[in-house]
Amino acid sequence: MMMPLIRPWSAEESEKLKAMAEAGASPIKIAAAMKRNVQAVRRQANRLGISLPTTRETRKRQRALEADATRSSA
Repeated sequence: MMMPLIRPWSAEESEKLKAMAEAGASPIKIAAAMKRNVQAVRRQANRLGISLPTTRETRKRQRALEADATRSSA
């Protein structure tokens, strides 16, 4: 059985994670941009002391933005 490949985080990746989190990107978007899974992003953010929104919070914010967009276009 093969062991999963664990890629270490470079300093540049950690800085990009920090910048994207500060810009308000969701963990899912950060993971996609960095070609890592969401759990890896959350784990590294935790190690760096960065707070990321939960999936529930992200969805709630997205629904609020969509509702504002439909109100302003109507």
